[in-house]
Amino acid sequence: MRSQFGFMRTENSGPEDVLPCQHMPGYLVGDDLLRIAAHLRFSPRDFAEQFLLASSGTVVESQGEKFYLPTLVPKRGENGHCIFLEDNNLCGIHDVSPYGCAFFDSQMSDEEFSKRRAAGAADLWRIWIEGCDIGQLYVDIWWKLNEKGMIALSPKVTRPAYEAALAALRNPV
Repeated sequence: MRSQFGFMRTENSGPEDVLPCQHMPGYLVGDDLLRIAAHLRFSPRDFAEQFLLASSGTVVESQGEKFYLPTLVPKRGENGHCIFLEDNNLCGIHDVSPYGCAFFDSQMSDEEFSKRRAAGAADLWRIWIEGCDIGQLYVDIWWKLNEKGMIALSPKVTRPAYEAALAALRNPV
């Protein structure tokens, strides 16, 4: 069983758990970049060029100020779903999926979600602000994708569609 930042991977258990894959693919932390690229037998840069987008990122708070830390996220297919989501609604890279996918599910409490989100944000902080080992590669890839116009839809745009789909699933008419 995979663990990261002291958390165990979640096990998706229902139709609610595929909704993020359909509306807002999860973000990669530093280790994800190398792990997924190796799994797919690509260099990290070639993997990014073929499968990732630059995203405006996740909101973090520091010294009472909120701002975004940019992230890398999977591209979307023609249907708008994560490029790794297969026709059977299973993840094509499940065993190595990004932190933003593998460690969150619809059943967790808001408190648990917040803890996991903070851990991912801390890793992104190390990448963008402190310049950890994997950081320069992650930052370089993000800038290259951004300069090429390979930019993900903002979470401000995708979150409302996800929340509407979740509400519809939980409260069918």
